Amino acid sequence: MTDSDVTWTEPGRDSRDSMPIGNGEVGANVWVESNGDVCFYVARTDAWSENCRLLKLGRVRVSFDAGLSGSERFEQSLRPAEGTVTVSMGSGADRRDVTVYADAEDDAIRVDAESGSPSELTVELERWRTESRAIPRDQERSKEIHSASGLQGSPRPVVVTSDDVVQSEDGIVWYHRNGGSIYRRNLRLQGLGSRAETDSDPLLGRTFGGIVDGDGFVRADETTLVSEAPRRSHNVSVCTHTARTEQIGEWLEAVVDRGETSAAVDPERALERTRSFWADVSERSYIRVSGTEGAETASRGYALQRFMTVAAGRGSYPIKFNGSLFTADWRVSGESFDPDYRRWGGHYWFQNTRLAYWPMLVAGDFECLDPLFEMYREALPLARDRTRAYYGHEGAFFPETMIFWGTYLEDNYGRDRDGREPGEVENDFIRYYWQGGLELVTLGLDRYAFDRDDQFRDETLLPLADAVLAFYDEHYPREDGTIRIEPANALETWWDVVDPLPEIAGLAAVLDRLLALCSEHVDADSRRRWERLRDALPPVPTEERGGRTVLAPAAEYGSERQNLENPELYAVFPYRRYQVGKPDLELARATFRERENTDHGGWHQDPIQAAMLGLTDTAREMVVDLFGDHYDDARFPAFWGPNYDWIPDQDHGGVAALALQRMLLQYGDDEVRLFPAWPSEWDVDFRVHAPRGTTIDGAYSDGEVVSLSVTPSSRRGDVHVMQPD
Repeated sequence: MTDSDVTWTEPGRDSRDSMPIGNGEVGANVWVESNGDVCFYVARTDAWSENCRLLKLGRVRVSFDAGLSGSERFEQSLRPAEGTVTVSMGSGADRRDVTVYADAEDDAIRVDAESGSPSELTVELERWRTESRAIPRDQERSKEIHSASGLQGSPRPVVVTSDDVVQSEDGIVWYHRNGGSIYRRNLRLQGLGSRAETDSDPLLGRTFGGIVDGDGFVRADETTLVSEAPRRSHNVSVCTHTARTEQIGEWLEAVVDRGETSAAVDPERALERTRSFWADVSERSYIRVSGTEGAETASRGYALQRFMTVAAGRGSYPIKFNGSLFTADWRVSGESFDPDYRRWGGHYWFQNTRLAYWPMLVAGDFECLDPLFEMYREALPLARDRTRAYYGHEGAFFPETMIFWGTYLEDNYGRDRDGREPGEVENDFIRYYWQGGLELVTLGLDRYAFDRDDQFRDETLLPLADAVLAFYDEHYPREDGTIRIEPANALETWWDVVDPLPEIAGLAAVLDRLLALCSEHVDADSRRRWERLRDALPPVPTEERGGRTVLAPAAEYGSERQNLENPELYAVFPYRRYQVGKPDLELARATFRERENTDHGGWHQDPIQAAMLGLTDTAREMVVDLFGDHYDDARFPAFWGPNYDWIPDQDHGGVAALALQRMLLQYGDDEVRLFPAWPSEWDVDFRVHAPRGTTIDGAYSDGEVVSLSVTPSSRRGDVHVMQPD
């Protein structure tokens, strides 16, 4: 047992009492009902419907011939260091043990069942998309349309199509196939009709589902398998598959082949390789905190959030901020729909999505960053074409709210185009909100600083950076040699501003770091353009507030706030212009104290910024509060939310994880500071990662640093140990 294990001694009600597992592409919520049935939802990162909703694949129910009586022993545990959920019921000859896990090397959920005496096992596939139906498009009538975000008020029906089960001798085979798609309509609406005619539709023909099978099982009906005879050991695999094919026969042939290959894997070998993978994850990085009740809350929350991140972070598409792979039947008042429901639907809000990704750096989970950067790299050609079509110049911008192929959501862009120019966005909150491209490049620069992956630098980071910077260079006019960023938003909170701080701080941070790259990595023309743009930047805006000078959201802005962000503190995070060890720290601290919005749940960045400014007491209180605050009606302690988004809220967990990291460690490209906002009463044992391929192992206990090791040893002089407060 580890301090991150979660154990329950009573069975659950339904999926609200589930535990998460995953291998990065395939995930599941696992729970045990009062009768002893082991149930789980199956999910994939690429199960996009025709309306671009991220759907579950289905629900699986595993039943022993003997149910669970109220007097029998029961225990269910999630072991993150093994990647398994284990269930033990009864004792002696009546013992039934089940292990459920996502195979680390196969797109499959596996179930290993054992019993004290021979038993029979039944495995059922349960579906809810059994017939096609339309989701009401009027949000006042039903909130379910929120799960198809962008299609609210659509003039066309928003139809959920049914799944199909195949009459097969190879187990239970089922699938969902997109016979329609919103893709071409979406591009045409946004003035990108030429791409609509030539590009491959990523939704049409997309088929996802799987095959349920096991040695010694036969079909009882089209959705049920039963064991041929009582046995003491049963092994079941749920092998999943997604592909876009011209004909369904191609997909069926592929899934049956994959199912046969998956079923041929020795169960012990599959479990061992999964345990080995998760043991490597656990040992690659950790922050284990103790000393107070709050410290232990933070320690457990950090470990479980990281587990969920890796469990959903190695797939074909980025982690969904609004529930990841682990949405369930949460039964939130007014939003109790089927398991496919999630607020904000299947699309990506950059401000939200990024918060699951920043903690991956210090954790050393660099592979999990790939899906995020791959999505934007794949969308870059469309973004370049859009910039030319809308504005007649080069470069690229990405919408704040983006469908994975790179366009705006339909209703954000606006369906009524009368009197609107191409590119004139109807949604005021995001009309000129493009700074996410700068933060994406900043995250990419940090990733390169950590892992020194030259292929990532050349094929992803530099093309994205060059396109984003070219947009700012060519889009805005210059007055007396200084760029004037107008019209603009300061995030969603201030509209129609001039020179918003996030853009200015972001441009300065990105340009300084790109220009510091060796000349052999960057051509002379790019360097000259970047130098010219850097020299044209206006100063970071300031103002008087509360009788002191503070950072301002923009050089010019109005009096009406539209959202709950503090754009002025983007100079602290994500752009690190101000943090412990850097000049003008008091200016940033004064700004934090005078900030207008002081919330810290969900996507609010206050805990991160407090840590980066060395405000130990504030950071500690916020981190403990966040890690102790999960959905009241869910039993699993890391199912955060719903907050603004959904459950489990990956903004909430990501902010808390990153804040804890920044309390322990802060970095530039070279120097590293340990304990910049660390409470003296918190003991900690840690292994963390830092720029230039650096790993730091250490322990702090009873007010002293009792061990510290830096790899490579040549970096030891760059690691500065501060005194915890």
